[in-house]
Amino acid sequence: MKDGFNLPAFLNNPTTAFFMPEKEAGPDLVCIVEFHTPNGIVEVPLFLQAKLVKDPDPPGDTGGTTDPYHFYSHGNKRTELKEKLRGEVLDCLESKYCKAHELSWIRFLVVFPAETKQRTVASYYNYSKANELFIVIDPSNAELFFSSFGHNVLKELKRIADNDKLELERATKKIKTSD
Repeated sequence: MKDGFNLPAFLNNPTTAFFMPEKEAGPDLVCIVEFHTPNGIVEVPLFLQAKLVKDPDPPGDTGGTTDPYHFYSHGNKRTELKEKLRGEVLDCLESKYCKAHELSWIRFLVVFPAETKQRTVASYYNYSKANELFIVIDPSNAELFFSSFGHNVLKELKRIADNDKLELERATKKIKTSD
């Protein structure tokens, strides 16, 4: 993990529209969404994770990579540096983005062609006073989020994955029957 421009630095001073944080951070992509309200502009961080896999691994835990409370907990070791970086992210979110009665952050999880049991929710963290919107996109609702072209690309990806699985099953059966 390199020092320099990392997720806490981006959140403190976003200099680009989109940011791809270091792998250990968690999300694949981060951006700041601006909402124009009668009281001015409200900035809300958006954390996106794409799991373009046949089976989510591990099942049911794929959303952790977009949860700021779980940032920098991935990989083999928990280190002081990772704990420090997660603390910097949480401090920045609390001081810069978490306003009373406003959305604190948005989490997007795209799981395709696999389906996930996780669902879109709006939640409130009692221990952090953070409001979040957690949006899950998988084959059951992808057409609601993507254009027909984008949805067709994802369906083709699923078809290819299903064909690969079928071919593997056929090959496995063939090997078993030829023994």
